[in-house]
Amino acid sequence: MSTPISGARIPNPKSTPSRSILRQTHSTLPTLKRPRSGSDLSKPDEPAAVSSPTKRRKVEFSDAPNEVHSIGKRTLMEFKLEVQRSLEQHSRGDSEGYLVLKEYFANDRLYADSDNDNALKPHELRGYVIALASFTPVLKQNAYESLVTAILRCTWVGRDESFINAFIDFLAALITVKGSYMIEVLDMIVSKFSDVRRSSWSVPGFPKIDCATMHGRLHIALQRLLRMFPGAQGALRSIIKSCFPSVDETKRAYSTYLQNILRIKEYAPALGPYVLDLIVKQMVDIDVEMQADLDDLDGPMAVALQGVFSEPRDEEDLDDDSDAESVASDDSDVDEDIAKARAVRDQVEKLDTAMETMFLFYDEILSISDVKTAEQITNDYMKTLLSEFSGIILQTRKSRHTQFLLFHFVQQSENTMMQFIDTCEAIAFRSNSPAALKDYAVCYLASFVARAGRLPDEVIRGAFHRLLSQLERLRLAYQPTCRSPDLRRYYSYYAVCQAVLYVWCFRWQSLIEAVPDFVDPEDPSSYVGQALDWGHELRSVMQNNLFGPLNPLKVCAPGIVEEFAKLAHKLNLAYVYPLLETNKRIHLGQYMQRSYSAGGGALRDTKAETIGDESMLQLEQYFPFDPYQLPQSKRWIEGEYLSWRTIPGINGDDSDDDSSEDDDDDDVLIEEEDETDSDEDDK
Repeated sequence: MSTPISGARIPNPKSTPSRSILRQTHSTLPTLKRPRSGSDLSKPDEPAAVSSPTKRRKVEFSDAPNEVHSIGKRTLMEFKLEVQRSLEQHSRGDSEGYLVLKEYFANDRLYADSDNDNALKPHELRGYVIALASFTPVLKQNAYESLVTAILRCTWVGRDESFINAFIDFLAALITVKGSYMIEVLDMIVSKFSDVRRSSWSVPGFPKIDCATMHGRLHIALQRLLRMFPGAQGALRSIIKSCFPSVDETKRAYSTYLQNILRIKEYAPALGPYVLDLIVKQMVDIDVEMQADLDDLDGPMAVALQGVFSEPRDEEDLDDDSDAESVASDDSDVDEDIAKARAVRDQVEKLDTAMETMFLFYDEILSISDVKTAEQITNDYMKTLLSEFSGIILQTRKSRHTQFLLFHFVQQSENTMMQFIDTCEAIAFRSNSPAALKDYAVCYLASFVARAGRLPDEVIRGAFHRLLSQLERLRLAYQPTCRSPDLRRYYSYYAVCQAVLYVWCFRWQSLIEAVPDFVDPEDPSSYVGQALDWGHELRSVMQNNLFGPLNPLKVCAPGIVEEFAKLAHKLNLAYVYPLLETNKRIHLGQYMQRSYSAGGGALRDTKAETIGDESMLQLEQYFPFDPYQLPQSKRWIEGEYLSWRTIPGINGDDSDDDSSEDDDDDDVLIEEEDETDSDEDDK
């Protein structure tokens, strides 16, 4: 004989119980037959509600669902008696009532929309939730797992507050008796963070709620569970990661998910750094993939895709593929290119929206009015950003936009600027990091000092002169054994030298020691041809390095070298055109072949051996704060980003008789016009 279900035992009523109201009829949906009135049901012993003793905010629900004595025309006792009977019969092999009960939750929205008078009414499902919370010691058994799954999958978040409160209490009671359900419950909640379509949570018979309200209810549930079970934060980490929207999700779903996981830190601050790291990692992945796909596109398709960077598209325009389709044809190769272009466009828009979300997030932090609080919070987030920089961003060379979160945040004070500069210098000059990371850190340092519009002159000069000192140190280390320029052997030296040239081209006004009184600081052209005091250190370092055997002007990126040559000549720093003419007769491949042959090897790079193409043996023009391309979020760096400016008489429309005759538009320092979508004329 089967043992009755215990743990939430309901005494037998004094009168004969009514016929089971869970028995199915021939209706499409199971119907309810009410118990006969006059049934004398004794009140069961009920376990205390699982709740937090802390005071609730106004938006939260009551924590005392068991104070409810009736729901509609039925008493809570009747619901509990039904549930007990169904569970007991299921344990004895009679699953009819159990299956009907499970069906109520599996098709909860269908019942809510039914016109059948005997069908389950919308508010009645709450009675079953409250009743089932009393039987969680029974539900922890594997035999009732399918019912628990159906309950967790019901559309609970779109119902009224009383239902949601009861449902959260059920979740808490379930986890209390069986901790392994914690993963399933957390996954059920977090997976809804990206829901943006009302149809996914609306329930007929209940007032419609907007997306913000729905997500607010999810956070109420999650907050209560984390408060009751603090150890769940460890499991929540992996769930947040696994629920991250896929690349196929819309940009709205993606940004909504970001906003929701950022909100978790409000009631679980220990998760804040992890959430921020995860977001940055995901954004870097999109950024890198997007750049790789952009590099694969060429010809008409690449031109058509430029429209993506001109202005952000509204949500209703997301199905408009006119940009890519404007070059469509019957050619299968073109069709494939169109598909690639669409994928890139979606990535651009998704990253743009994500960047906008993160800029807004940091703007709230920077807007805190209390000085002491703001300083502490800024320091905390600065540590997180610097950790993300060295541990995520710096590790990925192809990231083009994600790093601008750091670029924007650190320019809020001189202290944060110096923290970032110190971090770059520590990695580049004083750490035991791999050589590649040191070189990347040099690029970030130079790009930031050149482009950060809010940097004070004294900070610029300090960073520049430390670069000069590092350049001299490397020259003294490499020059004694150097017989010819060699990028592979002296890469770090050339990286620092290119950084020096790059910063000087952008910041030469800040690096002048003294200028004549008649020079107008607002008119760069007024400096041309004047006797400018560059200081002994700068002139000495330039002389020693530019004209030495390491010959950096042959190895550094040609565009930067050409721009430096123009500026240095017109501003009386150095005259290097004779050296550039000599370098035209130097073929790096010959030096490389000679060097490798002497060591018993041979240069295998056929492209490098080609006299007409030495690009593989010259330094790449890589500076991570090159112009920002994303149309919506670019507004956040306006006013703090220094664009490249041409100077009449130096690098403007006027020709330079001393420069090489074969200069063309591809040899400018940075192709601002092609890389940004700004309509300004300061490029």
